[in-house]
Amino acid sequence: MKENEDAARVFFKVRGQTILAFNGERNIPVDLNHLAVWAMIDAYGIKDRIGTFEKVLRCWHELRKNEDED
Repeated sequence: MKENEDAARVFFKVRGQTILAFNGERNIPVDLNHLAVWAMIDAYGIKDRIGTFEKVLRCWHELRKNEDED
């Protein structure tokens, strides 16, 4: 969808920039690095900054949820 192009472009650039927490056995991805997301939004000059930020985070958390269910 055209309205998701910016979010998809940012997501694919920052999807590996995660914040990790050690649970006693291994590191677990907790969240996406928000600074990395904002840096890419700025680099691309995206006008809908907050909307794009929310879409990127929602996409990352949804993918994490799906991975945890498997």
